[in-house]
Amino acid sequence: MEKMYSDTSLTALVTVAKIKVHWRSFLAGDNLFQLDEAQQALDKLAFSNYLHYYLEYGQFISEFLEDPNRSGVYMLSGQRYATAAVHFLKHISDHSEQILPSLNIAKWKYTKQKNFPWLWQKLVQQARSSEAAQIFKWRLRRREKSPLDPLRGVRGYEHAFRLALKCLVHVLPKSDISEELTALARRQKFGPLARKDARRKRAVARAIARYLARVES
Repeated sequence: MEKMYSDTSLTALVTVAKIKVHWRSFLAGDNLFQLDEAQQALDKLAFSNYLHYYLEYGQFISEFLEDPNRSGVYMLSGQRYATAAVHFLKHISDHSEQILPSLNIAKWKYTKQKNFPWLWQKLVQQARSSEAAQIFKWRLRRREKSPLDPLRGVRGYEHAFRLALKCLVHVLPKSDISEELTALARRQKFGPLARKDARRKRAVARAIARYLARVES
């Protein structure tokens, strides 16, 4: 656990062990954590996979880590929750996640890009602030290349964005106050597609407001 807590992504993963998310949804949002082989090797308790197959297991592990008498120095402290909150908030604040269009629109435009590349370039040049240009810039930024499924990157990051919203609402009330977290919370604004996942985003906005109220008190 000491080695896991030394890694931001793994710490974030530990803090949401008991969050109620269907395992398919959790695995679909694996871009939120992006664990490499070395990080996966440290995940001895299977926080990244089997934990969300069995909710009772996640609940048991979380109760152990939240009890200072049982877990000691490995307790999920407010500082560790703050580390996780920063991780999730950085992901949410990433502008590219907030400009994602619906998958139906993305599919049509990626098809257009593949079949009519000259028309796609013209579209991007003529409408640099449009959704088409945003998708194009987002894909370049992520450098996602999948000839078999060009939407793989879009779909994965959309799931990860939704999962980050849910995770932040879970960890933020338990987080200690930190300068980095406070700065991120004060800057957080949802992008032009805020109507998407409106319920989750309202929950995030309320959680951030309550956190900032603690900062000011």
